[in-house]
Amino acid sequence: MAAGEFDCQVTTTTISEEQFTYTCERIRSLGLSERVTVIREDYRDLQGQYDAIVSIEMIEAIGAHHYDDYFAVAARCLKPDGRFVVQAITIDNDQYERASREVDFIKQYIFPGSCIPCEGVLRASSSRAGLVWESADDIGQHYATTLAHWRDNFLGNLAQIRELGLPASFIRMWVYYFCYCEAGFHEAYISNLQITLRNPGKSLA
Repeated sequence: MAAGEFDCQVTTTTISEEQFTYTCERIRSLGLSERVTVIREDYRDLQGQYDAIVSIEMIEAIGAHHYDDYFAVAARCLKPDGRFVVQAITIDNDQYERASREVDFIKQYIFPGSCIPCEGVLRASSSRAGLVWESADDIGQHYATTLAHWRDNFLGNLAQIRELGLPASFIRMWVYYFCYCEAGFHEAYISNLQITLRNPGKSLA
């Protein structure tokens, strides 16, 4: 983790009690309690300013009506010349409006209420917050490979998974989910962008 590898101070936040507890225990086990602060609160309530902020595949869960708030919080919490790195699953610009209205397999069974943004929407929303778009790396094809490995690992551990008491229908649905997403990335219907944004503004502190 970054706190150990780069000798930096890290603050991380979550609204999940289970994730908060797990993360705190994990940090203690790694001996990083003095470098990592874990907060259990909504990201919109964050205070202070940071040299850099990283958000990995969270934006898909907040809904399109919160994109402007999301980038505004990052702009407010970044120091001048600070960087905001966003990893986001995305859909083609031409498909976004239709996809944002439809309820597909993912929205119905896996991530209810989710919304995959497109690059155009991310550019517009981040610009309204005053952030400068520096770069975007497309790692979608790598994600297809990753999903294939996740599926293989899942199928290779079915005995342990069945011991959890999960029904066969859940197992079939999860395998279908891996295959469904792998195909989407492989065919470039969806992709995954690693975006770097810069805050050129003056300090608000």
